[in-house]
Amino acid sequence: MQKIRKLLFPLLLVLAGCAQTPSDNLAWLDKTQKYSLPSFHCEKLTEKQQLLTFHADGKQLNLIVLTSCDKGRLTVLGLLPTGTRVFTLNKEGDKVTSETNLPFVSSVNPNQILSDMALSSFVVGDLTSVMPNGYRIRQEGNKRIIVNSEGDIVEEIVYLDGLKLMQINNPVFDYKISIKSLD
Repeated sequence: MQKIRKLLFPLLLVLAGCAQTPSDNLAWLDKTQKYSLPSFHCEKLTEKQQLLTFHADGKQLNLIVLTSCDKGRLTVLGLLPTGTRVFTLNKEGDKVTSETNLPFVSSVNPNQILSDMALSSFVVGDLTSVMPNGYRIRQEGNKRIIVNSEGDIVEEIVYLDGLKLMQINNPVFDYKISIKSLD
C-alpha cells in the first residue's frame, strides 16, 4: 500500500495542476489598483515565438512562449526549453481562461501575463483608455514607463531592438522579464 501511495502522489500533483480556470478581465497595475485588460485585436492570423527569461526572488526561469492571435482570439502557450507545456492562456473578448500543466506554476495569474503583453506591445493610445484615473504612460526614447497617480514607476519596458528584444522591469512586484523574439 505504501508503494501505491508513493506512485499516486506525484500523479495527483500533476493532475491537480492541469486545471482550466476562467478568470475576470482584470489585472493588477500595482498592489492596490486593478485595470481592465484591453482587447487583443487581430483580424488575420498573427503568430510569434519568444524566449522569456524571468527573474524573481533571486531565481531565473526560461520559457519559450508561442503566441497566436486570429479573429480576436489570443492563445499563449508557455513551454520549458525541454518542450514541456507549462501553461495555456486564451483570451477572447472579455473572457480569459487558463490551464496550468505543472503544479509549481498554478499560482501564476494569467491576467498578469496578458497585462505585460499588452503594456509592452500595444500602442500607447489604446492603453490610455483602460488606465485608471491618475495612471499615465510615458514614452521616453526606447522606454515606456507606466506611473501611478503619485508618479511612482509601476512598470518600465525597455526596447533594445524594436519588438525583437525588450526588458520588462516591475519594481512593484519585484520581477524582470527579458524577451527575445525567435521569429
